[in-house]
Amino acid sequence: MIRITINDIPPSVNHAYRHTRQGCFMTSRGKRFQENVRKQLRLMRVDHPEWPLKGRIRMDVSICFGDRRVRDLDNYSKITNDSLEGNMFVNDSQIDDLRIRRVLGTEKRIKIEVEEIGETPTKKGEDKGRR
Repeated sequence: MIRITINDIPPSVNHAYRHTRQGCFMTSRGKRFQENVRKQLRLMRVDHPEWPLKGRIRMDVSICFGDRRVRDLDNYSKITNDSLEGNMFVNDSQIDDLRIRRVLGTEKRIKIEVEEIGETPTKKGEDKGRR
């Protein structure tokens, strides 16, 4: 199991992406968060030669917002998963089991635990190795 702490909190999906007639775009807030996460992951990669993980994965995310404002937790998972993609795992479609929880505290941070739980399917549509 891999455990990491990101010393930042993501913008909500409403502030990380914009939808226009031309398509969906990441905002500057979303890009800033994503780059911060990727910088931290590059520094940690030395200790994790197995990255990016290629199998099916289970992910447990704990978010500490640093205050008690009301927030919808599911609005924070997309940008978090997108930021880990390509560094910690190949693609966020590998996530079979995802848990997100709120943690009370004063420090803004995300704690993430990732565990490989099966092999990557060998052919498109094949369900080999999934649990």
